[in-house]
Amino acid sequence: MKKGVYILALILMSTFALAYNVTLSGSDLEKTDGVTQAQATFVATVLKYEPYPLRAGDSFEAWLNLKNLGESTARNVEVYLVDRAPFRIYGQNPITVYEIPRNQEAVFKFEKINVDSDLVEGDYELQFKVYTNGNKKEFQIVSVPIEIKTMVPIIDIKAKSDPAYLEQGSTGKVIIELKSLENSVMKEVSVNLLLPSSFVPIGSTTEKKIQNLKPDETAYLVFELMPLSDAISKAYSIPFTLSFFDESGINHNKSDSFGLLVQKPISYELNLEEADNFVKGKTGKVVLSVSNVGPTEIKYMTMEILPSEEYNVIGNSKTYLGNLEADDFESGQFTINTRKSKEIKLRVELRYKDGFNKDYSEVKEVPLKVYSNSELKAYGLDGSTGNPVISLIFTIIVILLVYWTYKAWREVKDLGKAVKIAFKKLLRGILNLLLKLKWSNLKRIPRKIKSYLES
Repeated sequence: MKKGVYILALILMSTFALAYNVTLSGSDLEKTDGVTQAQATFVATVLKYEPYPLRAGDSFEAWLNLKNLGESTARNVEVYLVDRAPFRIYGQNPITVYEIPRNQEAVFKFEKINVDSDLVEGDYELQFKVYTNGNKKEFQIVSVPIEIKTMVPIIDIKAKSDPAYLEQGSTGKVIIELKSLENSVMKEVSVNLLLPSSFVPIGSTTEKKIQNLKPDETAYLVFELMPLSDAISKAYSIPFTLSFFDESGINHNKSDSFGLLVQKPISYELNLEEADNFVKGKTGKVVLSVSNVGPTEIKYMTMEILPSEEYNVIGNSKTYLGNLEADDFESGQFTINTRKSKEIKLRVELRYKDGFNKDYSEVKEVPLKVYSNSELKAYGLDGSTGNPVISLIFTIIVILLVYWTYKAWREVKDLGKAVKIAFKKLLRGILNLLLKLKWSNLKRIPRKIKSYLES
């Protein structure tokens, strides 16, 4: 009867031990010591301890398994957890099992074991004394290594910039959000930014501090930064260090990084580079150019002339310009037919991406002058070269002036007087010509020509 009760208790204890969801690693499970008492031989194994891993100040439970490998049954087996630093037990101690038959096992569960709060990370021994047959004078000690971890308190860290894109040569803000996820106060919390050479702090240093961060409290650290005017438009990784003291006075340091986007808004100019002289209904060519006048690269740009009631696009209405670096330009040529007079507006759509592959689409209007036929003639844009008779007369007058001026200069040796004499001769000649253009004189011209031909 007693043996049946013992087996039932052993099954219940084993089932209870296996019900826990934290299991030690294989290396910890294999740490055993042999114990020999009278004719009983035991193998002691720490099945597990919970929680795992342990840290300073924790309270935990441990399960010790004893297997009897001796030739006889071990009776009145008593296991005592040695109560000494850094482990203190406040639960039941010792624990006794009536008997452990040959090749059978028993599990001893120890509760409310406290770890000293001032421990540093490392391995410490948890000791047990094993007695049998009620003999308190003779015992064996089982030493089991227990790993203590230094657990860094958890702080949730978030970073954002205002504006989202920092501009070269302009000041922006970087906001670091700190939130404590612990149940203890963190003291002297500081954040130190390790800025690349393309950034400078404005109005303060790169380090900010707060005295205390309470449980579930959120704090904000604001840094004012400026990317230099020659900073490249791209995403920058900003390393930083977080430092604080926990309630035990232990200093903790954490290194991490966050990203900052640097880019000025894209700036370009769209111009009418060349154009034929258009009249209503005429077909001609136009050349449109795009110039990148900002520091930010323009990527994958396309140019398209959109439909309009003022003109028709003949042939291809879209062209690919590609990438435009700072101070670069590209152009596209189109053939159009105008429908209206005076001035029309070409509707041009530009599509492109910035340095972060963000898509943009903009529609611009480019004015194009459409002339009338009279305007083309008046401005000399119709291709005509002028009246040849007038040109001949003007040439003769210039030659005569030069000749008479030179002739008079040879006589008076004074250029000013010579020019006056030449102009007087020119005026007299013009007046004489006009006097001879009387009707009576004009009637004689045909007779003179006839006489000349007959002779």
